[in-house]
Amino acid sequence: MGEDVAHMNNYMYNGQLTWANWLRSTIGNIAGFRLDASRHYSWGIARDFPGTCIGEFWDSKDNILNWISYTGNYAFDFPLYYALQGNAGSLDGAGLSSSKGVSFVGNHDTDSVSQKIRAYGFIMYIEPTPCVFWPHWFSSMKTPIQRALTARNNYDMGGTSTIFVETNLIIFRNNAPVYGVFNSSGSWDGGWVQLSPNTTYTAIAWGGNDDSKPQNKTSDGGGWVELWSSGAGYAYYKPQ
Repeated sequence: MGEDVAHMNNYMYNGQLTWANWLRSTIGNIAGFRLDASRHYSWGIARDFPGTCIGEFWDSKDNILNWISYTGNYAFDFPLYYALQGNAGSLDGAGLSSSKGVSFVGNHDTDSVSQKIRAYGFIMYIEPTPCVFWPHWFSSMKTPIQRALTARNNYDMGGTSTIFVETNLIIFRNNAPVYGVFNSSGSWDGGWVQLSPNTTYTAIAWGGNDDSKPQNKTSDGGGWVELWSSGAGYAYYKPQ
């Protein structure tokens, strides 16, 4: 697209749309486009571009949401990307909170998240669309990413709410319910939450500094249970 193209000129404006439609109709198998540096050019052409489009609108949360509202497109969730660089507690309420946000852990421009497995566990757990950077997939991280992706495909990840939060540990529940534990400390850690009484919870996805599967946890008669995750990692628990 490019900010150096005169999109306000009808010839250039219509020419780019004609080119995009030609790619989709003639080349085929093109569902949509990634709109690079989309904050730097006309919102109108971003709105009119064909197919499913994702904008790299690198700006504040409010400005990204305004761009989504105007164009109807998806946009990369930069506020969440920065939150993923912090401790686990900073994930409470983080991100665009839009069904058209696209969460990511790294890309060709920026790859600053240090605890990538924890970050992938989180973006697979929340409802908006996640995006996996291909060098991360074709690496030692593939197995823990794939566990989280499989769980996402198998369970309802909507309706996420926070049920425990400390600086380095946060626990969520969702509609399934699947309970997500995210730990930014360097070693195993857990938090006490009140769930269904006398119920066993088993890990269905996990990853971190230690790739061992977390042990099953059983709640007491009052429903209290301590759910754990590896350091710099995540774990999803499901009631048996």
